[in-house]
Amino acid sequence: MKCLVCKNTRFDEGTTTMTFERDKAILVVTDVPARLCANCGEPYLREATAREIETLTKNTFAGQVKFRVRIGEHEVYVEEYAA
Repeated sequence: MKCLVCKNTRFDEGTTTMTFERDKAILVVTDVPARLCANCGEPYLREATAREIETLTKNTFAGQVKFRVRIGEHEVYVEEYAA
């Protein structure tokens, strides 16, 4: 595997935070397991994790949410990834 950003081939296991926007809603998913480029830190998800994040995102924007706060005209949702 080669990093698409810096072309490095070394990766470390770690976690990342992902942000998604839909209309005026923002979803922040924390503690997502990922392979991180050892040079630039670009995160790469495993396919199964990406599918789980997709499901979590759909469910959250559909109203199943743990934490929600309104900031101005935006709604911010925060979810912790739990494998």
